[in-house]
Amino acid sequence: MAVLTDLDLAPKMREALSAAGIETPQDLARLGFDAACEIPDVWRAAVKGAFANLEGVLNAPLREAAKRIHQDEGTIELDDDAEVSHSADGGAYVAAWVWVGYEDLDG
Repeated sequence: MAVLTDLDLAPKMREALSAAGIETPQDLARLGFDAACEIPDVWRAAVKGAFANLEGVLNAPLREAAKRIHQDEGTIELDDDAEVSHSADGGAYVAAWVWVGYEDLDG
């Protein structure tokens, strides 16, 4: 499991997040950008950097898990850079392509 230090944050930023109970990138993603910016002693630019770093630490593994679980060549496909939308419910939505044939338009 990834840890907060994987996000390459300044020590004071890690301390402030830790004091707020944020210990992992998953915790930060669940909390969300706007809420993280409201934590005392946390500055917006640092939160922006932390969320940008979620790309490699959390989003890429989520895409790989989505491919492993859901991808079905020609039916459901996921791009290597698919959009990832984190949820407060302990996971994320990963955008996928689904195939719909023209013959399906008539019902």
